[in-house]
Amino acid sequence: MRGKMRLLAQGEDANARGYIPYWPIGKPIVGLGIGVVLPSEDQRFAVGDHVYSHDFLHQHFVIFPPNSTLQAVKKEQGLPLHGYLNELGLVGRTAYVGYKALVKAKKGETIYVLAGAGGVGSIVCQLAKLDGLKVIASAGSDEKVQYLRDTLGVDAVFNYQSETVASALQKYGPIDIYWDNVGGNSFEAALGNMRPFGRVVVAGWISGYNNEASYGVKNMHYVLYKSISVVGFNVFVLEEDQGDFGIDEVVPKLIRERKVAGQGRR
Repeated sequence: MRGKMRLLAQGEDANARGYIPYWPIGKPIVGLGIGVVLPSEDQRFAVGDHVYSHDFLHQHFVIFPPNSTLQAVKKEQGLPLHGYLNELGLVGRTAYVGYKALVKAKKGETIYVLAGAGGVGSIVCQLAKLDGLKVIASAGSDEKVQYLRDTLGVDAVFNYQSETVASALQKYGPIDIYWDNVGGNSFEAALGNMRPFGRVVVAGWISGYNNEASYGVKNMHYVLYKSISVVGFNVFVLEEDQGDFGIDEVVPKLIRERKVAGQGRR
């Protein structure tokens, strides 16, 4: 949503700098939302059903056309309503679909997840643990570090406010996989502590969103020397290309079985 809210210079192309469209000034915002069906001419939805979509127009009522992104809330899944905006929303889909499509995890490998206590990172950490990976994660407060260690069972955790990524990875690494949400010098540190044929999955680049000039990574030669694969993704494009890997059934089941801690269970 940060990109959608950026103020535009007068006359600037609204889609020139972002991979998602900006919100136009003076119109209702569009994003993740949950609603209740009033009248319905679509046999998939009955009056009174709860529904959700990532194309929700945030106004008093919304008219969706046939074959839209609208989906029915399935009460039998046992998810609270906010779960359709978290675990089955943009956060959960980015983590689950990105992990399943791009990480290519092998049991016994080591993954480092930056911002591991965040919405995306915390799900990635748990999926990696289920696949038998050693998980290294970092967070920006001692409380979040404790959550990662005690609640999610992360193998090695550090506070990046008091310890650099480079020194921590020298201690706990090397790594095979890096899940990046931030970019910048953390990306650089991960490359420097990565095994040959490692994989970098770029789910975000927070360090550069609000800067005209991003941090200049100085060791990109490791991508060549170590045969490292680097891939970034937009989850909507990725899901359209490779499918959703059954997220709407798998993730609620993992939460019911307490194999994954939902966002409301911290």
